[in-house]
Amino acid sequence: MQTSTFTTLQKQTFQDFKTYPWNEDQAFQAYIVSTTKDLKANQQAMNSTEPQNLIDQSDIGKINSNTSNDVLQASELLKVKHSYYSRSKQPFGLEEFLAYEKQQQGPPVLESSKDNQKMAYERMDSYDYENDIKYQQSLPASVQAWINQRKDHSDWNKEVIEQEFLKAKAMYYILHVEPVDVAGYLAWKEKNEAKSQSACPFANLWKNKGKVAPQEQTSCASFITAETPDLIGGPAIINLSSPKSKNILTVGRLNELKKAYQDAIKNPKATSIFFTATVAENPTHEILSESTPLRAKDTKVVSCGLAYEETYNLVTASRSSCDLQASQNSLETAYHGISREIHQKGKPMVWFINGKVPHSAVYLYLSDMFVRVITEHTLLDIGVKPGHAPFSSLGFFQSRLSKAPRPLPSGIGLYLALSPPELGLLRAPELLRLGMADVFVPELRLQGTIESAKSMAVCPLPDTMKALQITLLSQHVYSGPDRLGVWEREIGDIFGAAKSFDELESSLQKINNKWSKSILEHWKQLPPILPRVMFRLVDKIKDMNSLDIYRIERTVNTQWRHSKDYQKWLKQESSWEEADEKHIASYFSDVQVPNGESMFYEAPKEEVEIPAVCPMSGIKSAAVCPVTGKKGTSDGNGGDEASGCPMSGIRK
Repeated sequence: MQTSTFTTLQKQTFQDFKTYPWNEDQAFQAYIVSTTKDLKANQQAMNSTEPQNLIDQSDIGKINSNTSNDVLQASELLKVKHSYYSRSKQPFGLEEFLAYEKQQQGPPVLESSKDNQKMAYERMDSYDYENDIKYQQSLPASVQAWINQRKDHSDWNKEVIEQEFLKAKAMYYILHVEPVDVAGYLAWKEKNEAKSQSACPFANLWKNKGKVAPQEQTSCASFITAETPDLIGGPAIINLSSPKSKNILTVGRLNELKKAYQDAIKNPKATSIFFTATVAENPTHEILSESTPLRAKDTKVVSCGLAYEETYNLVTASRSSCDLQASQNSLETAYHGISREIHQKGKPMVWFINGKVPHSAVYLYLSDMFVRVITEHTLLDIGVKPGHAPFSSLGFFQSRLSKAPRPLPSGIGLYLALSPPELGLLRAPELLRLGMADVFVPELRLQGTIESAKSMAVCPLPDTMKALQITLLSQHVYSGPDRLGVWEREIGDIFGAAKSFDELESSLQKINNKWSKSILEHWKQLPPILPRVMFRLVDKIKDMNSLDIYRIERTVNTQWRHSKDYQKWLKQESSWEEADEKHIASYFSDVQVPNGESMFYEAPKEEVEIPAVCPMSGIKSAAVCPVTGKKGTSDGNGGDEASGCPMSGIRK
């Protein structure tokens, strides 16, 4: 047959073969995996010193299976594709196709010299994959194939995942951009990365150390900023974006969060939901001396919690007919509404937490419906103390302790509920030990972890959660020892064995050490009713379901807000009421919440910071002049210091 003439049908078949979406065809992925062993045997039989001949862009590829990560020879992959296409789509002759390609494009030639090879590798390495729509569209099927091909994911780590993405990029590049020696590129890439690695054998212990610059606390016009996935799918990202208000949770904001969550659930492109927060920074100005004890500086706040105090101040300052109890009840209703909705089975969810979590709203952050990624700044202050809702979220702790990754001493739930501040402050090691967090990463690596999770979240449902777990666990590092182990035996012997509060108090008095004294001293500062009701509440909720726990928590909190002790606490008095059995039992009796008019506190509207426009260049810049590099000048009236041009003094 003359190679210069081809029928219209042949030409159409050849073009369809060249442009066929191989990465998106799951049947082809399964077919090529099934042929891997035979191909590997053929590769081993070949002389490894023979040069590799590239036929064209469609002739090169790679295969990742349970047994091999090798890049296939060009001719082998082409034969596999030809066999599959001829059987399932349209039969054609492979020799005719090669002749047609040679006629159309001429034989592609590999860059031969070392300099040209290096230039080709650099082009491949710097290619803009992020903005290549065809590449992005190929990722979901690729990631899903990795997940399904590897039945055992225990050997996955950060390096393995990065290597898989690197191979996917290489395969796409040689198929759609230009032919490059992939094996040579991977070797070149590995060699370059090895040069940048530290020679220190203990580098893994210090390479993540360092300080992160404080976040710019820029608030948005809306409490919630949402990022929706693009055409290929991925995570919907919900960010709490009002750090200047410490992301305080009001009725309006809780409803805004609920709507953002519902929109993400309904979005067919959203494979998962990521929650993040622009943390509030509380800079410390502590003057240190030689006698100052060393302790962590807790400056980052994810949220200050429900707006109980603000609601109280709003209602009491107004002279309206609004009822305080009804207003606080409306706040709790909004909180429990979004909490219950999140606890329904939906899409995979991840919370990235880089600061203090509010005790009053812990269900929204540390629920086991999330994969909870925490840093060294994550902490939770628990334990009994006076407040507007001192019994909030107790059921959360008790129900999660049974799911801890390691056995916990009996009575640990009661101990945490009654602990003083210095013992009840849970940081990353304790949260992980108690099963209230899943993954620990240093703050320096948090943004990289989020980006890695976003890349893997393109994996379609139902394999999205598996893909997220693989990548997040690959980022997990040791957070340090937990402090619970110091008093583990005492917790079990005393709190685990106590049948009544009086018995517990007596046992602590008998020990008479620093630990027991700190607990007893803390109780002395409290209204006597609080630790006693807490003791009984812990016992009552042991066998309750989530809905009943919600109800009993609200009951005892409402009873507390009706008590004389609550009024005394508001007035900063400390002459507490006595706590007898009748008084304790009354806290568990249903209370009628007034049907009065509610008043809703709303956080002040925060102005969106719009960068000034330099009159010399027309470029927006909120801090530095793009012409001179100088900082902007203040208006002298408390305005933004970057709002005036340093060259002309002209403001926007």
